[in-house]
Amino acid sequence: MSGMTHSILERRITSAGPSPRSPLAFYDAIALFDADNLVHPEFLARMNDYLEAHEDAEVIQGYLETKNPDHSWLTRMYALAYWYANRFWQLARANWGLSATLGGTGPIYGRPVLPVWVEPEKPH
Repeated sequence: MSGMTHSILERRITSAGPSPRSPLAFYDAIALFDADNLVHPEFLARMNDYLEAHEDAEVIQGYLETKNPDHSWLTRMYALAYWYANRFWQLARANWGLSATLGGTGPIYGRPVLPVWVEPEKPH
């Protein structure tokens, strides 16, 4: 991956799920985000750096945050839950050498787990 440009494939997945002949199997990693997520401009570059430094990494979880914690009591509760999970749960697991708990958005799935999701298209 070093020295290569990033390729981004935007794919809208319907309720039927991805096609079994999905081109996702031909990428080094995929990132999943909800449509309303705000992603830091350096996010993919930093995740790529981590994958290069840890070739055995299967999945990386991005930092989960609320974009508007002061909007209402509900967004404040979500913010507190994310802050708690990031600081006390995820950091503790990392310090013990355990894997992260995956959130619903922001995970990066590396090449070791991509074949589990999709089978590459086989030549006829």
